[in-house]
Amino acid sequence: MDGKLVKGFSLASCPLELPQMAGAIPEDWQKTFSHEYFEDIDYNSDASVIFITSPSNDILHARDVICKFKKKGKKVIFGAHEDGFSEDILGEVADSFYRGIPDKENVTIMLNDALNNNLQNYYDFGHNFNYPYDYSVYDGKEVNYIHVQGSTGCLFKCEFCRHPSSSNGG
Repeated sequence: MDGKLVKGFSLASCPLELPQMAGAIPEDWQKTFSHEYFEDIDYNSDASVIFITSPSNDILHARDVICKFKKKGKKVIFGAHEDGFSEDILGEVADSFYRGIPDKENVTIMLNDALNNNLQNYYDFGHNFNYPYDYSVYDGKEVNYIHVQGSTGCLFKCEFCRHPSSSNGG
């Protein structure tokens, strides 16, 4: 055992966060995406801004990833989470957080803020579905199926909910 994640096998399902963010990056920006299940993270990337997302159950690993990028002098924005504890755990290491699904205009705001050293601690964009997702992030990967997003929201307001911005609280 070399201590690495198992890579190269089929993933039962892939999250929407990568194609959502890929579709929201402005066309005049170069973008590279990494799904750690399939490939190693390139910590030597020349990217000026790093967006990171992670499942809640792997938040401590996300913290390690953020710290590695911060040591390289990168601006790191953590997002796509709807829980409050992510910010509690990552608040001292990430430069900024976002909730919801940002569209191209929202991502442009964050990118410009990062380049101008003017990142807000927190952005809340709600849920924007006004742009096509870019599923090419999964090209060449063995993915059994990808979720289709038909709606968002819930009638309940649970404290532990992963989607409080879509359910008016939580």
